[in-house]
Amino acid sequence: MSIQDILKKIPYCQFLYSLFINIWFTQTRMTKMVFNYNKKRFKRYSGAFNNSKARDLAYLTWLYHVIEKGLAMPNRRLGFGYEKVRILINYLNSIEKRYSIEDFAFITALSVLFKYLQVHVDNKYELPNDIVKNISLLQEKYPLILPLNQKKYTPNVFFQDVNKSFDIFSMSRHSVRHFSGELSVDKIINSIELAKYAPSACNRQPSKVHIVVDKEKIKQCLALQNGNRGFGYLGDKLLVITGDLSTVLGAQEFFDLNTNVGIFIMNLCYCLHFNKIAHCVLNWYALPKEDKKLRRILNIKENESIVAFIICGNLPDTFRVVSSPRNPVEDIYYIH
Repeated sequence: MSIQDILKKIPYCQFLYSLFINIWFTQTRMTKMVFNYNKKRFKRYSGAFNNSKARDLAYLTWLYHVIEKGLAMPNRRLGFGYEKVRILINYLNSIEKRYSIEDFAFITALSVLFKYLQVHVDNKYELPNDIVKNISLLQEKYPLILPLNQKKYTPNVFFQDVNKSFDIFSMSRHSVRHFSGELSVDKIINSIELAKYAPSACNRQPSKVHIVVDKEKIKQCLALQNGNRGFGYLGDKLLVITGDLSTVLGAQEFFDLNTNVGIFIMNLCYCLHFNKIAHCVLNWYALPKEDKKLRRILNIKENESIVAFIICGNLPDTFRVVSSPRNPVEDIYYIH
């Protein structure tokens, strides 16, 4: 006789067993419903499967941001990114026939290309003829668009607004890809202490922070992430941010885990900036193979979902920051 059969013969246990089975089946049905609903929406509307103006402009933004990052890299290598530059030029020529040339992404992409040409001309570096010709033609066509302004900072100037009012403080925070020297773990822990006051659903506080100090482990972790090439090796500490799946109490809350952890991450970024810690958030767009490797490296519990990295360090004497211009506010909000 099975345990289930024995339990069914005991009245109170039979009630609990029935309740458990009912809850289990309800959650199973809800899980399938939630995942199927979001799977269908993703397939029907996401840029991964569908063409649209929003998708085209998002791809354009991704392209120009790759080049923009290259221009601001530490130990900037001249003559980088020919393939991406050519793709961006062709893409601009393609979408200007379909969309308004007043779109913010279109204007910014041109500005980045013009900066790319300017940097190489100023440094007397000879670019391929086709790239020079095609960027010059775009400059003639759009003479009012100026090369992107990438600011150079010193640490004192970069952190000069950390004690100002929030509007000034928040606009002074930027992702940094230049690092130098050793960073105190105590400053990171203090930043986490401040960041823990970020709101979370029903105050369940699912966010966890793995502070990686071992240089070999940092190297292994960054090798699994696709957005730190050219600067990640300079960081002194790595934060791996996770969310505890145990705090998710229903299938309909599954996607809310990343929302709660995302709020915490932004708060942590402000706290790092307040404590004068240079940092850059790195995505975790990993396939299961990489996710499992990272778990083994850091011994991350199976109930924790990995959400993002933050690479941290102190600042060198001078450095450049990616401008990353923001969309006009009227493109962001709706009034109902």
